[in-house]
Amino acid sequence: MNLKVIDTNYLLSGYENGELALFDSRTFKEVTSVNLFHGQPVMCFDFCKTSNIGFCGSSEKNLIEICLNEANTGLIEKNTIELVNPGLNCIRIRKSDSKIVSTGGWDNRVRLYGTKKLKLLACLDFHKEAVNSIDFSNKNLMAVGGNDCLISFWDLY
Repeated sequence: MNLKVIDTNYLLSGYENGELALFDSRTFKEVTSVNLFHGQPVMCFDFCKTSNIGFCGSSEKNLIEICLNEANTGLIEKNTIELVNPGLNCIRIRKSDSKIVSTGGWDNRVRLYGTKKLKLLACLDFHKEAVNSIDFSNKNLMAVGGNDCLISFWDLY
């Protein structure tokens, strides 16, 4: 369902059965996998190789933090937080410093969490329908797109 190239050697893939798999792009073989959502699809995830953190979401009420072990041979479920409302469509880690992760949900809201303690920093309530896409520029500008055919821009500190 979802793919993310995390560096020149590795690729993450999220599946409908709730699994997240790590592939070695040099050998095209699966290195490891972990079942995060036990039958519910991995709707979205993002991973930052430099800070070795990633976040995954599904139709459930959980945001799951993951990382790679030191040998890049295993995915580790580090932390789970319960969301206010179930259902995530998109997750994006801020590119400039990896200190903020944003989630776009079925409840039309964008939530910003600090990646260090997974503390909720802000809940942005602008869109009238589900949020489907989030991305950051290199200058801390966040763009958000939703089913309401609107794009919103947010300047984060």
